[in-house]
Amino acid sequence: MAISNTSRNVLLVLVVFVGAIGWCSLFGCTQQAARPAGDRKENSQAAVQPPQRVAATKVKMEVTEAAVGKDDKAGIERQQVCPVSGEKLGGMGDPVKVLIDGHPVYLCCQGCVAKVKQDPETYLRKATQSQQNR
Repeated sequence: MAISNTSRNVLLVLVVFVGAIGWCSLFGCTQQAARPAGDRKENSQAAVQPPQRVAATKVKMEVTEAAVGKDDKAGIERQQVCPVSGEKLGGMGDPVKVLIDGHPVYLCCQGCVAKVKQDPETYLRKATQSQQNR
Protein backbone atom coordinates (compact mmCIF):
# COMPACT_ATOMS: atom_id res chain seq x y z
CA MET A 1 0.00 0.00 0.00
CA ALA A 2 1.56 3.30 -1.09
CA ILE A 3 1.25 6.54 0.88
CA SER A 4 0.56 9.63 -1.20
CA ASN A 5 2.90 12.62 -1.02
CA THR A 6 0.18 14.72 0.64
CA SER A 7 -0.39 12.12 3.37
CA ARG A 8 3.36 11.78 3.90
CA ASN A 9 3.72 15.57 4.22
CA VAL A 10 0.83 15.79 6.71
CA LEU A 11 2.33 12.97 8.77
CA LEU A 12 5.76 14.62 8.69
CA VAL A 13 4.31 17.97 9.82
CA LEU A 14 2.43 16.24 12.65
CA VAL A 15 5.56 14.42 13.85
CA VAL A 16 7.61 17.64 13.76
CA PHE A 17 4.84 19.58 15.53
CA VAL A 18 4.41 17.02 18.33
CA GLY A 19 8.17 16.76 18.71
CA ALA A 20 8.52 20.53 18.97
CA ILE A 21 5.80 21.12 21.55
CA GLY A 22 5.97 17.79 23.34
CA TRP A 23 3.23 15.29 24.05
CA CYS A 24 2.28 16.90 27.35
CA SER A 25 1.65 20.29 25.77
CA LEU A 26 -0.48 18.70 23.09
CA PHE A 27 -2.51 16.36 25.30
CA GLY A 28 -2.57 18.36 28.55
CA CYS A 29 -0.43 16.09 30.69
CA THR A 30 0.52 17.38 34.12
CA GLN A 31 4.07 18.28 35.00
CA GLN A 32 4.00 15.28 37.35
CA ALA A 33 3.34 12.89 34.48
CA ALA A 34 5.93 14.56 32.26
CA ARG A 35 8.77 13.75 34.65
CA PRO A 36 10.58 10.42 34.55
CA ALA A 37 9.18 7.95 37.11
CA GLY A 38 12.20 8.32 39.43
CA ASP A 39 11.76 12.13 39.65
CA ARG A 40 8.04 12.14 40.49
CA LYS A 41 6.84 13.14 43.92
CA GLU A 42 4.47 10.62 45.37
CA ASN A 43 2.31 13.24 47.07
CA SER A 44 0.26 15.00 44.40
CA GLN A 45 -0.43 17.93 46.77
CA ALA A 46 3.29 18.68 47.02
CA ALA A 47 3.68 18.67 43.23
CA VAL A 48 1.03 21.35 42.62
CA GLN A 49 2.30 24.87 43.16
CA PRO A 50 -0.16 27.77 43.39
CA PRO A 51 0.43 30.51 40.83
CA GLN A 52 2.61 33.34 42.02
CA ARG A 53 0.78 36.62 42.38
CA VAL A 54 2.68 39.73 41.53
CA ALA A 55 1.26 43.06 42.55
CA ALA A 56 0.95 45.36 39.56
CA THR A 57 2.40 48.72 40.36
CA LYS A 58 0.80 51.57 38.53
CA VAL A 59 3.24 54.25 37.55
CA LYS A 60 1.93 57.67 38.47
CA MET A 61 1.90 60.06 35.54
CA GLU A 62 3.90 63.24 36.01
CA VAL A 63 1.86 66.44 36.23
CA THR A 64 3.59 69.81 36.00
CA GLU A 65 2.15 73.28 35.70
CA ALA A 66 3.29 75.34 32.73
CA ALA A 67 2.84 78.88 31.52
CA VAL A 68 0.31 79.51 28.77
CA GLY A 69 1.98 81.08 25.77
CA LYS A 70 0.91 82.40 22.39
CA ASP A 71 1.60 79.02 20.82
CA ASP A 72 -1.05 77.42 23.09
CA LYS A 73 -3.93 79.28 21.43
CA ALA A 74 -4.52 76.50 18.87
CA GLY A 75 -4.50 73.82 21.60
CA ILE A 76 -7.01 75.77 23.70
CA GLU A 77 -9.30 76.22 20.70
CA ARG A 78 -9.01 72.54 19.85
CA GLN A 79 -9.76 71.34 23.41
CA GLN A 80 -12.45 74.01 24.13
CA VAL A 81 -13.61 72.60 27.51
CA CYS A 82 -11.97 71.83 30.84
CA PRO A 83 -11.69 68.04 31.32
CA VAL A 84 -12.33 68.46 35.08
CA SER A 85 -15.33 70.81 35.25
CA GLY A 86 -16.66 70.68 31.71
CA GLU A 87 -16.61 74.50 31.62
CA LYS A 88 -15.65 76.37 28.47
CA LEU A 89 -11.97 77.34 28.53
CA GLY A 90 -11.63 81.08 29.07
CA GLY A 91 -15.06 81.32 30.72
CA MET A 92 -13.51 81.68 34.18
CA GLY A 93 -10.50 83.77 33.20
CA ASP A 94 -7.35 82.70 31.42
CA PRO A 95 -6.97 78.93 31.04
CA VAL A 96 -4.36 77.10 33.10
CA LYS A 97 -1.94 74.76 31.37
CA VAL A 98 -0.60 71.54 32.86
CA LEU A 99 1.64 68.96 31.25
CA ILE A 100 0.64 65.34 31.92
CA ASP A 101 3.64 63.25 30.96
CA GLY A 102 4.57 66.01 28.53
CA HIS A 103 1.10 66.30 26.95
CA PRO A 104 -0.47 69.77 27.30
CA VAL A 105 -3.89 69.85 28.97
CA TYR A 106 -5.79 73.08 29.50
CA LEU A 107 -7.96 73.71 32.55
CA CYS A 108 -10.57 76.38 33.26
CA CYS A 109 -9.00 77.48 36.55
CA GLN A 110 -6.27 76.87 39.11
CA GLY A 111 -8.76 74.97 41.29
CA CYS A 112 -8.83 72.07 38.80
CA VAL A 113 -5.08 71.44 39.04
CA ALA A 114 -5.34 69.48 42.32
CA LYS A 115 -7.92 67.10 40.82
CA VAL A 116 -5.71 66.50 37.79
CA LYS A 117 -2.78 65.68 40.08
CA GLN A 118 -4.95 63.11 41.90
CA ASP A 119 -6.01 61.28 38.72
CA PRO A 120 -3.97 62.47 35.73
CA GLU A 121 -4.77 59.47 33.53
CA THR A 122 -8.51 60.15 33.60
CA TYR A 123 -8.17 63.84 32.78
CA LEU A 124 -5.60 63.28 30.02
CA ARG A 125 -8.01 60.80 28.44
CA LYS A 126 -10.93 63.26 28.74
CA ALA A 127 -8.89 66.11 27.24
CA THR A 128 -7.74 63.90 24.38
CA GLN A 129 -11.33 62.77 23.68
CA SER A 130 -12.50 66.38 23.78
CA GLN A 131 -9.91 67.35 21.16
CA GLN A 132 -10.78 64.39 18.93
CA ASN A 133 -14.50 65.20 19.03
CA ARG A 134 -13.91 68.72 17.69
